[in-house]
Amino acid sequence: MLRAAADRPGRYARKEAIGFVVVGVINLVVEIGVFNALRVPIGPVSAKVIATVVGSVSAFLMNKYWTFSHRPDSGLQKEFGVFAVAALIAIVINAAVVGFARYGLDVRGGFGLNIANLAGIGLATVFRFVSYKYWVFARVAD
Repeated sequence: MLRAAADRPGRYARKEAIGFVVVGVINLVVEIGVFNALRVPIGPVSAKVIATVVGSVSAFLMNKYWTFSHRPDSGLQKEFGVFAVAALIAIVINAAVVGFARYGLDVRGGFGLNIANLAGIGLATVFRFVSYKYWVFARVAD
């Protein structure tokens, strides 16, 4: 079964896209919840970093064992190593957007910071999908 999935790269494209969206929506709720729970006591940028780490690890596990489960396993260590690099880049993207809103545009209210949070999540999501599909859970060549 796993070999058949690797032989037909387009066969699972819809499953991957739908799975990634479902996992993304679940972790969007997780990430926004953590961000809002922490943004006042520790500040918006620190809260964003922690929320992104929590959401990213959760998303990695869900994507590995559900969205991309049909792909050949290249080993948890390798996948998590590549994931960690991609997650760090996503954290920078997220924190930069929130930081720019807070310190560059002087946004102070919860509504404005949550709009910036969603914008950062959106940009990082595009990056995550590409990195998960082509680097983290890449098809292994024979």
